[in-house]
Amino acid sequence: VQVQKILNLLWVIFQPFLFALIGAEILMEQLNLSTIGLGIAVILIALIFRTVAAFVSVMCAGLNFKEKCFISLAWLPKATVQAALGSIALDTAIEKDAPEDTIEVGKQ
Repeated sequence: VQVQKILNLLWVIFQPFLFALIGAEILMEQLNLSTIGLGIAVILIALIFRTVAAFVSVMCAGLNFKEKCFISLAWLPKATVQAALGSIALDTAIEKDAPEDTIEVGKQ
């Protein structure tokens, strides 16, 4: 219980830094419009699949339709771990002196 309290406190302190650092890595003026469009499409398709999968996973749980819909929507939020790890590929490419096109893909 003591460890959980410490980790909760650390999360409250460092969570804003995590989001700020992730946001600082994105340079909007360097993004291609096609990359933004593809990103939005991937997110929407993933949300549809997540919603359907959440709904199907509680089909036999004895819940009514409204409860199943609520669970499907409640399970939509996603952790930012993937976003935090996304910049590692770019950092690795820069460290290894990768070709410029590889670095550009990492930036996108």
